[in-house]
Amino acid sequence: MQSDLVERVYCAPGNGGTGGMARNIPIGAADVVRIVDFAKRERLGLVVLGPEAAVEAFGKAFSLGYRKPTTLYNLACSHARLDQKDTAFDYLFKALEAGFDAAGTLRGDEDLDNLRDDPRFRKALEMARARKKSEDD
Repeated sequence: MQSDLVERVYCAPGNGGTGGMARNIPIGAADVVRIVDFAKRERLGLVVLGPEAAVEAFGKAFSLGYRKPTTLYNLACSHARLDQKDTAFDYLFKALEAGFDAAGTLRGDEDLDNLRDDPRFRKALEMARARKKSEDD
């Protein structure tokens, strides 16, 4: 481990390569409910899901109506991480249309780094700024 602040690391499900630096847990990477239960039981301070699991988790959250603008934005980020740019932009524009207006978040979010050179990213920033401005007026 790199940080003195980290006491333990778990990987779900883990593999032979992670076994030397983490404790492998027999929970599927997409089994978000069991991962959350494990994290609560172990009182983990940070849980990081891979982008594949994130797509599934945020898709479920969206289907349940949970924080629609933010969930759509998180779906955009997850698809961007998977280098699925067209799908990422689809979700990003849906998030903006649903009310996501954090232009600063868009500018600085590393999840969206691979989208920044695409002209659609500038359009998304303009939409977020316009929405924020109209709310401020």
